[in-house]
Amino acid sequence: MTAFMGDSPARVLRGALASFLGLSNQPDRPSYGLAGWERFLDFCRQTLGAESAFAVDPSGLAIAHRGELSPQVLEELAARISLATAQAHRLADEPDGEFALVVRYRGKWLTVLRLVGEPVFKVGLVGSNPVHPALMHPDSLMDGHWNDLMRWAGAPTPARGAFLVDNMGLVIANHGQIDDLEVQGIGGRLSLVYEQTDRIKSMGRSSWLAVYFDQRWLVSVRVRVSKTKQVLFASLGPVPMHAGRIMDLKRVLRLKLKADPNAF
Repeated sequence: MTAFMGDSPARVLRGALASFLGLSNQPDRPSYGLAGWERFLDFCRQTLGAESAFAVDPSGLAIAHRGELSPQVLEELAARISLATAQAHRLADEPDGEFALVVRYRGKWLTVLRLVGEPVFKVGLVGSNPVHPALMHPDSLMDGHWNDLMRWAGAPTPARGAFLVDNMGLVIANHGQIDDLEVQGIGGRLSLVYEQTDRIKSMGRSSWLAVYFDQRWLVSVRVRVSKTKQVLFASLGPVPMHAGRIMDLKRVLRLKLKADPNAF
């Protein structure tokens, strides 16, 4: 999942597709071999952690699949996806650009990526998480590295970055365009802001806050590890984090710290 935090998933997969299949823009190019498609779909499954992967051509026919999908399910998926994406494309201002459709059903996620370029192919992935990091549920990051959680918290772009510091100002994790020196400065200032807001006794102890300055939002969450130890998360960008994402993040931070209080 983390391999596509910088470049968009569809753009990266397009490059991999060209590598496996030798795609070109020649209209008279012969049809692509099944072996190349299967190698490409195996690459998608391994890289993105999907249980099954399949490819659909511009006419809506399934080209190849890898995983546990039966031929009947695959045929239905290919047909339904073509109809669904045709309708969803009408929502896009630039329908020829990158496009993703994510559907949640029966405990699984179906992600369909339209690969930018010609010819137009769609790649479908079925698994426990959607492909795009901005849509990934944070519970899936419980056992991962702290930096993976920061990547999730900082997505979707255009967030400038996200970081985690301890109550001494030491950087635990940092992702984005904020260096460690700037993180330490911001973390120190945030600690002072929390100290002041905590003194508003009628409101209780503050748990998260947002600051708007220089046309940017700094959103922070504080999680206590022990009586003397706490961590501060912060995200810096032109738009604030959604309240639901903040609550998800805080819950996962608590669980990770409870599971391993000496993780840093």
